[in-house]
Amino acid sequence: MKVLLFGGTKHSVTIELINQLKRKNIPFVMVTNEERNNLICDYPLFIINNRQELVDILIEQKIDKVIHLCNTDITTNSSKDSFQESEENIERTVDLLEACVEAKVKKIIFPSTISVYGNISEEKITEESLTIPVLFEGLSKKIEEQYIKNYHSMYGLSYSILRFSTLYGNSVIKEDLIKSTIHKILVGNTPILFENGEEKKEFLYITDAVNAIIYSLDKGDNEIINISGDFKISTKEIVEFIEMYIKKKVSKSLEGEKSNISIEKAKKYLGWEAAFSMEEGIIHIIKNLLHDYKYEEVQ
Repeated sequence: MKVLLFGGTKHSVTIELINQLKRKNIPFVMVTNEERNNLICDYPLFIINNRQELVDILIEQKIDKVIHLCNTDITTNSSKDSFQESEENIERTVDLLEACVEAKVKKIIFPSTISVYGNISEEKITEESLTIPVLFEGLSKKIEEQYIKNYHSMYGLSYSILRFSTLYGNSVIKEDLIKSTIHKILVGNTPILFENGEEKKEFLYITDAVNAIIYSLDKGDNEIINISGDFKISTKEIVEFIEMYIKKKVSKSLEGEKSNISIEKAKKYLGWEAAFSMEEGIIHIIKNLLHDYKYEEVQ
C-alpha cells in the first residue's frame, strides 16, 4: 500500500499524520500547490499546478489510497464572504475525484465535520441522522460528501468519510479555542467567553483524529463514520479547569455532559475510540506551553 497526502504541508492534521505514517513505516508521498522555496521536508514532495499533473503523479507513484487534506478554512457564516471558500473546496474535491478515477486509485479518505448535522436535537446523532447544516462549513462538507458518494456509485471509487468534532492539540498551528484560552490564562489575560461560555460542544484531540485516519486506510470502506470524544464541554468549564490546574488546585475532573454523537460505527468498522480524555489533552497542551513560554513546570 502506498498513500498520497493531498493538501497543504502546514495543515495541522497533515503534520501529525506525516509523523504517524513515518512511525508506522507506511510509504507515502505529499502533493501540494505551495511554493517549493518555502518548504523544508524529509519526505517525497510534489508541487502541482493542475489536475493532469496530479494524475501523472498518482500513476507514476502507483498510489493506492489518497487522504484528502486540502481545505480552505471557512471562517465566517456570511454567504457573501464564504461563497468563494466553499466553491474552492468543492471544485478541488471534484478535481481530486476525477484524478483518482483516471489513475485507478482504490480509495479516498475524506475528513468531514459533525457540523453537517446542524442543530438537530436527537437523543443520539448517528450517521443516518438528517444533515441540516447551519454553518457554511457544514454545508460545503455536505456537498463534498455527496460528490464522493456519487463517484463511488458511478466509478467504484471506495471511500471513508470521517465526520470529526472540533479538533484541538499541540500540533494545531492556528490558535484553536483550547490553546488560545490556555495562552491567555498563562499570560494573565482574561479569556473570551462567547455566550457566557455556557454552550457545550464536542472536542477531539488531534492525535485521536489522525489515528482514525490511519485506521481507515484498511477499514471502513464506503462508510460515513462519526469521530468524536465521549463528552461535550463548555468553554466556562474548560477555563475553570485550566485555572485550577495552573494554580495546582484541581478539585474535580473535566468530564462535562455525555455527548449525543454516536461513535458506534467507529468502534465497529475502524476499531477506534478516543484515547485522550479532554482532561488529558488539556494538561498535555498546558505542559507544552509552559515549556515553550519558560514558565515553571506544572507537576
